[in-house]
Amino acid sequence: MSCTRINRHKQYSERNKIASGFRFVLKFSKLICQSLRQDWTVSLLLAIGLLICGAFYEYVAYQVGLIASEFYSALTKKSYISFIWTLRLSILYVFSISFVIAVQGMVAGHLAITLRSALTTRLHKHYFQYKRYYTVVNLMDMDNPDQRLTQDIGTVCSLLSQTVPTMLINPILVIFYTYKCVEKAGWLGPVSAYILFVGFFIFTRLITNWTSVAFYEQDKQEGNFRFIHTQLRCSAESAAFMNVGPSEHHLACTSFHRLLTAAGVNVNRRSILLCVTTMDAYLGGILNYLALGVVLFEGLFGDLDSSDIAVLISQTSFFLLYLINKLTTLIDLTNPITQLVGIGHRILTLNDNLNECLPHDHPASYMASRAFDVETVLPHPYFPTECGRSLALLSDDVFIQLKHASVGVPPGLDRILICDLNLTIRKDEPLLITGPSGVGKTALLRVLADLWPALAADQGRPERSFFYRSPRFTYVYVPQQAFVPSNGSCPSELFNLLDLADTDQLTWDPHVRALHLAYLLLTLSDTPSQPNAQVSVQDEKEDESSMRKSLPAIRVNTAYSGSRDFPVDGIDEMEQYSVSSFCGYPIDAYHRALKLLVELRLADVQDAEYIHEKLRSFRIRSSVITSTDCCSAFWKRVYNLFRFGCQLVSNRSTFEPAERSTGYSPGEVQRLLLCSVCFQRPDVVFLDEATSQLSAVDQAQVYESLRSRSITPVTVTHQVNLRQYHSVELQLFSSPNSPDIEDKSDGVLGDSARPSWKITRYR
Repeated sequence: MSCTRINRHKQYSERNKIASGFRFVLKFSKLICQSLRQDWTVSLLLAIGLLICGAFYEYVAYQVGLIASEFYSALTKKSYISFIWTLRLSILYVFSISFVIAVQGMVAGHLAITLRSALTTRLHKHYFQYKRYYTVVNLMDMDNPDQRLTQDIGTVCSLLSQTVPTMLINPILVIFYTYKCVEKAGWLGPVSAYILFVGFFIFTRLITNWTSVAFYEQDKQEGNFRFIHTQLRCSAESAAFMNVGPSEHHLACTSFHRLLTAAGVNVNRRSILLCVTTMDAYLGGILNYLALGVVLFEGLFGDLDSSDIAVLISQTSFFLLYLINKLTTLIDLTNPITQLVGIGHRILTLNDNLNECLPHDHPASYMASRAFDVETVLPHPYFPTECGRSLALLSDDVFIQLKHASVGVPPGLDRILICDLNLTIRKDEPLLITGPSGVGKTALLRVLADLWPALAADQGRPERSFFYRSPRFTYVYVPQQAFVPSNGSCPSELFNLLDLADTDQLTWDPHVRALHLAYLLLTLSDTPSQPNAQVSVQDEKEDESSMRKSLPAIRVNTAYSGSRDFPVDGIDEMEQYSVSSFCGYPIDAYHRALKLLVELRLADVQDAEYIHEKLRSFRIRSSVITSTDCCSAFWKRVYNLFRFGCQLVSNRSTFEPAERSTGYSPGEVQRLLLCSVCFQRPDVVFLDEATSQLSAVDQAQVYESLRSRSITPVTVTHQVNLRQYHSVELQLFSSPNSPDIEDKSDGVLGDSARPSWKITRYR
């Protein structure tokens, strides 16, 4: 049990924390080092290569800068041989610097991709573990984490690859060109350049944070504006039924106006910063000629003829201009640095929030750790002890037990929905949870799913409350609002299995529909492996044998027109071939998925048999392909390297959102979710209105399928006809007085003086 209190003091705005000093540099450098800890060699080699390219570019630029003085010397001396030689060198330098710029851009781009891969992989790992995405999205005050994980990381990595080499190389060049200027014309030019640099640096430093805040705010409003359109795209049909177009139009226009305001402020502030940096660049050019004029008119060049003076002026002018250019470039970096700080701070905030979630293995634990005003109760895998005697021996058939627990609404948890609940969920005792809307049925499921913490019913005696969950059983939750991963998208090679001649068939062909549903079922039930990944024969055989031992024979739904059982003998015949996966899942998983689709009337038997044969042919072809010699495989990799190196999108890992229309009815989606439950075979499943769109026949089939697999359902519903499939009912009330309910056995009322629940046993 964990007893904590919620901190109600609102944190000051994230925007006010933006700073571009050493703290930001240290935090972001630490994040990059942590992200590259596992695979840093490629990034290090690319960074070294980028520095080498930058150094070679500066060398070639130095030679190009001296070409003008060589031409002056050849023309004033009227030397034809020197002129031709200088012309050849100039052409060589032009080709060299063009090549170096191209290579430098390519290396910088690949470095940005590598950094983005490392940062995204690390943040993704923490974001998707232990339901932290729920904590970040629903329990933290942070906008648009999706934008931070997608657009912001890409922008920051590109800015890093462009600015960091300049920041590392330019100080060295400043020292070198300072020496050359002093050697040619004394200290006047370099000292003047340094004074100009320091003055403008102080001024730009003062307005950098000011401009970074504008970048941050515009990026935030961009995410908010995009989210409105994304939300409408995902719920277009519901919005059309409800005719909320005018309201959505108003919300989108309001968000767009906020975006335009933020963009206007950003443009104004960037213009001021650009004015300062541009003024520094042009004043540097004037300062160059001013220093040369002082040196020339003071006679510091000595008794040189006009041709030598022209060469010396050209060289000195180049050295001093390049010195001023490098100093000005450091000031010009404030423009990308401003954007880097503004957007980079959003990534650091996301990382800090994820690090804040790391000590917690579920959202309820995080919420409890932020609690200060109420006593909370978290689940534990053991019973509390009484008088030194453990009660663990009594929990052989107990899934979950709540004692003296209440359910409150976050963030304050001070609005109590269910008071002083005593509930035991046992094996083979299906539980039905009923009650009017708003009494806390879904809130109770959130507590059981570790999304919200439970509360101690007696805040003065929290030791009386406990929340037990057995670790020996598996649990699956089906929410009221279904979410199907990859719904509306799929791998591009998925439908290639069917060899359709007409691509228009993708919208109506029953084989396509069955295959797509099987893929969606697998995405709901398991994590895909890498595309086209090969699975060893031994592992697959062991997996198949364990499946056959654990799974009973599956009977085809009798309400469906198909009267024969789905064939399973073909799987045994294919064991002689090398076993492979298809679109990230073992082929045997597709067979199991198809059988479940047939059982719950989502696919016809004939369509499932057709796809079964196609998968069998694919497995045979895969075994032939994998038997090719190593030499052919090597040359194929070389061919693919050149073929896909400049290809816009790799077909091997393409996910096209428009590949498959989301034309499934709500009832079909619910049956698909229930198929995934049968596929996973948990010990207990929590169903939140999961059969509300199904007919009575389909509901009977669902509960029969669950019963045949020894899955105990805990159902939240308003449908009283589902009582026949449950042995215990928990009734929740919105008023302190219980309504008259026809009891079929003794009921147990809540222990509170104002009971809000009642448990009834039917058998």
